[in-house]
Order: sequence, then structure tokens, then C-alpha cells
Amino acid sequence: MGNQQSQHNNSGHANYAKKQRDPRVVSAFNSLSNGKDTIGLEQLKPSIGAKLALSIWPSLEDTEQRITLEQFVERAETLLNLTPDMAVRMLMPAQKLVTACLEAEGIEVQTEEEKAFLNSLVEHMESNAKTADALVDWKNTNCARMCHPLIERVQSLLTAIPFKQGPKIHSTILNDVQMFILRHALPTTVFFPDPSRHSSDEDWLLLYSSARDGMSTTRFEAKVFDYKGPSVLILRQSSNDIYAIATDEEWRHTSKAFGGPYSVLFQFSPQFVRLQFPPPAISCNFKARSSPLGLSYGNRLLIEEAMANVGGMEVWGCAGAETLRAQSKTKQRHAQQAERNAKVPLPGKWEEEKAILEMAGHRFSSERRD
Repeated sequence: MGNQQSQHNNSGHANYAKKQRDPRVVSAFNSLSNGKDTIGLEQLKPSIGAKLALSIWPSLEDTEQRITLEQFVERAETLLNLTPDMAVRMLMPAQKLVTACLEAEGIEVQTEEEKAFLNSLVEHMESNAKTADALVDWKNTNCARMCHPLIERVQSLLTAIPFKQGPKIHSTILNDVQMFILRHALPTTVFFPDPSRHSSDEDWLLLYSSARDGMSTTRFEAKVFDYKGPSVLILRQSSNDIYAIATDEEWRHTSKAFGGPYSVLFQFSPQFVRLQFPPPAISCNFKARSSPLGLSYGNRLLIEEAMANVGGMEVWGCAGAETLRAQSKTKQRHAQQAERNAKVPLPGKWEEEKAILEMAGHRFSSERRD
């Protein structure tokens, strides 16, 4: 009687456990196993990458080389609740962590430039983070969202929900590894127009490129000013030092510093450094000779007068297509006002206004006189 009752209870628990299975996890197992009773490490690699698969496999198995559906369901629960800090502890040391994060985003370290930056980044991490807690602190301070693609990959693996690859922004100055670190170091609430959307017109938009638009302070101003939203300026100096300034305020000529609490400076070459001074920390003045000329962040002069030390520059708008359209309308109003002023030109002003209009794409009729 007792044995029958025990068997009945065990059967009841088993049936209850089956009812409690997450159907997404069961579906994921069936997809990985291809109809078989067990899965192994090799089934994980195509879905999430070899390095990440090697890192999470110990969380799925104890000593077995293959696991059953029951084991997969039971152990998937922990990984479904994986946090960025837990991911750091699971994937350390630094080289393994960064490589797995890049792999999750679909980025392979291929060029010598990418390898050199990765080594510089890992060196920076290891010099400041000797323990797991310190490495977590480094991540939270320098690149808080670097583990997010990795976590999304793991969740996709365990739930059979397709992984949504975010848009890739291609820079002529930063390589893919540097761009990954930059984008995952910035808060989505400030520097991304809508984190839940991935359409092309709702991500970063190239406002200015010296390679495309030419190198001059006038073209920089024409393309970037009046964009009333956060942006990222990427700079390669003639010395090949590479920087990025993320600003949460619009660019402007001013003798006073600007930039709010989210403005930050990154150095990507010859070494990785993140600097954040108390706001306002950005100075941009290429006009008023009564004040220092150039562009600086804190006490660092990044761009000299007339951009004499600039090898290349880009500015990316981070507020979406609507802000770009608003900038275009503002520039049209400015051009129309300049045209009206040009009908009765003031001495010494017409040539300057004409140059601005021509740069904006305006073509003058044969009746207009200089």
C-alpha cells in the first residue's frame, strides 16, 4: 500500500514537472536535438558561437557530455535569468569576456588594427580589474551594455525565439570592434532614439563626414549645427590618435562650455581611455578670436584652429530621423532669411551669406548680382 502511494506521488510529481515545463525551452531543445533524445556542446556552437557555447555549457551539464530534455529544462532556468554582472563572472578573464561579447554581436576580430585595439582594451581591463568584482565594476563604469547581445543570444538559444541582430553602423574612422565598444558604452535612453526599434531611420545617422563633405569648419557647422539632439563626434588626429566625444546637447560656437551629465570622451588609439569631467566640459569655438579657438573636452584640446591637426572626422546624430528633418527645416528658414537679407545686401555681408547659401545647395539666378 505504502509503495503504491509512493509510486503514485512520484508519478504525480513527474506529471506536475512536465506541466511546468516552459514550452519555449522544450521547443528550443527539440530544435537543437533535431528529434533526438540528447544534445551536446556541438549543437550549441552554430547558434551562439563556439566561445559562448564553451562558456555556458558547464552551466547546462555536470559531467555528462550530452544532456536530456529534462536536464536542459531544469538547468535552462538559471541561464534565462542571466544578468550582465553574472555574465562577466561566468566569462572572465577579460580576453574571453570581450571576445564572447563580440561573437554574440557577430563581430570577428580580423584585422591587425582590430587585434591591436582588443589587446589595448584587455590591458586596460586587466590593469584596473584583478578580481571578478573589479571586472564587474570596470564593465559598469566603462561599457555597461557590452554583455547585452550575449544575454540576448543565450535567451534566444533557450527559448527558440530568433535573435534580432541590431543595425551595424560603419565608420570610416572606427573599426567594428571600436564601434561596438562605443555604442555599448552609451546609455540607450540618451544616445539611441528608440531602443525597442531597429529600423534604419531610427538609429544613428551620419550628419557630417570629412571624407564625404570635405574638411572645413564651415562644412562642419553647416552639417552639424541646429541638430537639436545628442550626437557623437569621432575624430582621427593627424597623429592617428582616435577619439570620440558623445554629447547630450547640440553643437554650437560659444565662448562658454556646454554639455550635460552624459557627455563623455573616449580615446580609442593608441590606447583605450574613458574620461568624464564634470559638466559642462565641451568647448567649441572656431569664430570668436577673443576666446581660445578649437574644440576641447575638459583640459584636452582635441581640434586645433582651422582643424589643422585633423586627419578625419565624423559626426553621428543620435536622436532619429525626425530630429534630422527638423534640422533641415531650420536650415531652410535660415537660407530663406539670408536670401531676403541679400536683396538689400549690407556692405561686407553679401559674400558671406552667399557662401552659406551655396553650401546649402542654393543656385543663384542670372538676375541676382553679387
